[in-house]
Amino acid sequence: MATTTTRLGLRKPVDDDGLDVTSDIAGNMQLIDDQVALADDLLNLAGAGRTTETVKGANDTAVAAQTAINNHAARTDNPHNVTAAQIGALAASTLGQPNGPASLNAQGKLVQMPTAADVGAIPATDKGTNNGVATLGPTGKLVQMPTAADVGAIPSNQKGTANGVPSLDANGRVVQDSIGAAVKLFDSGIPGVAVVYLRNNAGTLEFSSDGATWTAAGLSAAKVRAIARRC
Repeated sequence: MATTTTRLGLRKPVDDDGLDVTSDIAGNMQLIDDQVALADDLLNLAGAGRTTETVKGANDTAVAAQTAINNHAARTDNPHNVTAAQIGALAASTLGQPNGPASLNAQGKLVQMPTAADVGAIPATDKGTNNGVATLGPTGKLVQMPTAADVGAIPSNQKGTANGVPSLDANGRVVQDSIGAAVKLFDSGIPGVAVVYLRNNAGTLEFSSDGATWTAAGLSAAKVRAIARRC
C-alpha cells in the first residue's frame, strides 16, 4: 500500500500498487513545485541577506509592539499624568465646592439644593401660617377667608335685622319690614328741632323724637318710602 513522505506529503507507491501517472508522478511534481514557489516567496519577503527566521523575528517584534500599543491605549490610570486643565476639563476636586460645578445625587437632583430665600421664594412652611401666605382652596378661593370685621364691613346676617342695617328694594329704597329697632330718618342738626326715628315694633311702624317714647305712625308703606327718600 502506498505511503507519503513526512514533509511534503509525496506519494510513495509500493510494487504491488502499480504506477499512476496522475497521482504518483504529476501529483508529486506539483507538490514539489508548490513548495519551491513558497520558498521563493519567503526569500523575496526576507530581502537580501535575510532569512525566513529574521522575517519571522521581525513579525514577532511587530506583533509585540502592536500588543503593547493596544494595552497602553486601554489603560485608564492616566499613565501620562494629563491634567484636567490640559484637556479643558474641570478638576474633580472642585465638584461641589464654591465656584465649582454642582453635585447631583442618585436621583439626579442637586446635592447643594438652593433654599427658597436663594431663589427669592417663600418657604412652603409659611403657607397658611401666621405672617406667612394664604392658602387657596380647590375653587381658587382663600382658605383663610377674612371676616367682615377683618375688612371693615357689616356681616350680611345683620342685613334687615334689629340693630343691623336696613334692606333696600330693587329701586334702592328701604324695605318697610326690614326696619330694625330704630332707624334715624331725619336730623336737621339745628338745636331744638326734633330728631325723627322710625322702628318696626312687631309689624307696627312707630315714630319717636327722642328714641325713647314711641308712637304708632299709622303710615302706609308709600309714606315710609317717601320719608326715607328725604333722609
